[in-house]
Amino acid sequence: MFCMFTLLKPDVMPCGDLGVRRGVLQMYGGSRTKNIKDEAKRVRELSAHWAPYRSVGAMYMWRTNDKKAEDRQTSGEDETKKGQQDGGAAAPRKRRRGEQQVA
Repeated sequence: MFCMFTLLKPDVMPCGDLGVRRGVLQMYGGSRTKNIKDEAKRVRELSAHWAPYRSVGAMYMWRTNDKKAEDRQTSGEDETKKGQQDGGAAAPRKRRRGEQQVA
């Protein structure tokens, strides 16, 4: 991460990173294993042709995982926000006893 973001190295592939491993295996149809070393080796092999821009590929792999997490989190909230964004009016507040209606 230091090499990618601080030193701005364009050809760094963090094969042991969980987000990168998930993204690469999903993109190439691989299945996850319990052995991290096997997954890292497979990621290294699959991403070899990305050289000399493996850092960019790693960022795309992270982003695919972020996008899926965002989709899962917001899938239930979309319906409620949709009405507010489209200019839907909020439900009127109930008046309390003795309160007069203001026009």
